[in-house]
Amino acid sequence: MTKYDQLYKAFIQWDIEFGNLERRSVSAMLAFYDGFKRKLGFAASDDRIALHRIETNISGVTNHTEAANFTDALVETGNGSCQFGMTVTVKGNNGESAPRAERFIQFYLDIRFILRQDECEFWSGYGESQRFRSLVNENDSGLFLRGKDDMFDYFIGEMENVLRRKPWDQPETASIGFDLSSRNTR
Repeated sequence: MTKYDQLYKAFIQWDIEFGNLERRSVSAMLAFYDGFKRKLGFAASDDRIALHRIETNISGVTNHTEAANFTDALVETGNGSCQFGMTVTVKGNNGESAPRAERFIQFYLDIRFILRQDECEFWSGYGESQRFRSLVNENDSGLFLRGKDDMFDYFIGEMENVLRRKPWDQPETASIGFDLSSRNTR
């Protein structure tokens, strides 16, 4: 067996493991997404929450783009971790009966994680101050995360913190991004 043959054999094994990691990573992302939707009380088809692909440009600015397919949302960062984005839209007309455009706020979540054999570590891409470990269970039905309520509560709490501020208050450093729509009046 030549050295190249040895390298090729090692590559084949590595490629199999890499493919398994990719499959498991997509499953972990979907488990997070579905669990977060349930925690918010959303139905499976609710359009107020969406998966996004996050691209970072050379100057470090991130751009969220809604994923056409769930597999498009997951990005490998090159350092062993994966990244995906979600938006949560809170909308309403404030109980007004006047025919005005609806105001809404859209929260941008940048979720990063490292998937290991039996655990997954999640954190916000906007700041690594809070990390959450979740145990991973797998069976024929898919991958399941245990112990994820703390991280869901953390992200929901960050959204609530934004909404508790007065509109004229300076934004604090947050582990989520947000964008408030302007209201178009007629």
